[in-house]
Amino acid sequence: HVVEGGKEFAIRTGLGEGIKAKVVFTSATDDLAVLELDKPLPADRAIPSTNFVKPEVGRNVVVMGYPLWYMLGEGSPSLTNGVVSKRTGLQDDPNTFQITAKVNKGNSGGPVFDMRGNVVGITVGKLDTKKISEDQGFVPEDVNFAIHIDRLPKILGIAAGSSEQSTELSAEELYQAMIGKVVMVATYK
Repeated sequence: HVVEGGKEFAIRTGLGEGIKAKVVFTSATDDLAVLELDKPLPADRAIPSTNFVKPEVGRNVVVMGYPLWYMLGEGSPSLTNGVVSKRTGLQDDPNTFQITAKVNKGNSGGPVFDMRGNVVGITVGKLDTKKISEDQGFVPEDVNFAIHIDRLPKILGIAAGSSEQSTELSAEELYQAMIGKVVMVATYK
């Protein structure tokens, strides 16, 4: 949904670099798109496919992205933490999973990392708390969703596995390690 209706695209890194991009693939079954940059980033900015692992319930995770960038700014990504709270998404959707890390407009498409720097998912959305409040009289908290990283390999030919880095990072260390790797996608209509 991030690229939907867009005619031109660009990315901005957490280090302030801006690069034009084009959509080369959109998934018919998942809310995912692949963009190709006009000028590639340095190879050390790539996240190796060995660092794409399946999420486990109870695992500590962080969402990194650009929520509410039009209010909070687009200079650098923000970080929210939580846990993988359920292996499936809304109505037990096996393609997504539930996280407690806070998600807002602008987080979509951003990575969900575990505390070892592995990508376990791609942020996709959250419950419509306003509608649930109006319909049912209560506000659910911390019910957010990510697309399983297993869905990404079908697009890129990457085999997500269970081998992973063993060293746990602090949130600060993880942020510093990933700031140049997490990008904001700008869509011009």
